[in-house]
Amino acid sequence: MAKKSKEGLQIAQQLIPPGRQRRIELPVSHLSTGNLIAIPVVAFNGALPGPTVWISAGIHGDELNGIEIVSQVMRRLRPQKMRGAVLCVPVVNVFGYLTQRRYMPDRRDLNRVFPGSARGSMSSRVANLLMEEIVRKCEFGIDLHSGSNNRANMPQVRIGFGDKRSCDLAAKFGAPVVVNARLRDGSLRAVANARGVEVLVYETGETLRFDTEGIRIGVRGTLRVLTELGILESDEDAEPLEEPSWAWESTWVRAEGGGIAHVLVSPGTDVKKGEEVVEIGDIFGRSRTRVKAPFDGLVIGSLVCPLVSRGDALVHLAKVNGSRPHPD
Repeated sequence: MAKKSKEGLQIAQQLIPPGRQRRIELPVSHLSTGNLIAIPVVAFNGALPGPTVWISAGIHGDELNGIEIVSQVMRRLRPQKMRGAVLCVPVVNVFGYLTQRRYMPDRRDLNRVFPGSARGSMSSRVANLLMEEIVRKCEFGIDLHSGSNNRANMPQVRIGFGDKRSCDLAAKFGAPVVVNARLRDGSLRAVANARGVEVLVYETGETLRFDTEGIRIGVRGTLRVLTELGILESDEDAEPLEEPSWAWESTWVRAEGGGIAHVLVSPGTDVKKGEEVVEIGDIFGRSRTRVKAPFDGLVIGSLVCPLVSRGDALVHLAKVNGSRPHPD
């Protein structure tokens, strides 16, 4: 948990007094030019006691929507009026952000190497730094992402449906759909969960592009969660929430052959079993393969680049239910 005392909150050997905010650089490495690369953190320490939460984005360097969400959320935080603390990490993978690439310089997916090691590879050291200086000091986390590998996601929250508190906070977030997502080995969410820290993952849009509506939902959702946790004061003028769709399971519909894909449905579309969702043709304009939905569902993600090979993901389809899960 966060090292909070009457004197303040300690991050990277820096003390943030109650009711104050401070920008902190977590040093990672020097480049061959001698320039220092560091993870930027802005710590908001509330004037009154309360929970400590982190908000992270840019674990994948080309996912920009989360970075903008963190930026807008920070502009709305006033530590003098807060309880607890919020640790904002707008860009975790600074290397990927600078080069507009998903992965770290050692070609690893940073979200598969947690908890990392202080003596490991560059990716492992960055993961370890985030765990030690941020995650282990928090009771809850919000991790922001976008679709990867030429895919676009509709705004969605990903959690495990077995935890009631996570379900309640996911509903408060206000995204149109909440997905029951399995834990992936080495992911930030999986490792944090193993240490008793719940993480809400928000996905929207695609890489290297701003999804304006998804950013709006992400900013308001993050602020709602902080309010629900008691960190921010309640907003009596907040717009009413609609109950999200709850996706108990989801699957990617994949290409059975290569060619040029024409996606016929967009994220957020309801489809029926047997409905055509993608048409794949060849470069000569002759051959056509029609891909159909395997079940009734909601399209929560889709391919962006039309060039596909056999096995490539085309459409992410979710089985939805209107009622909220009720775990014990």
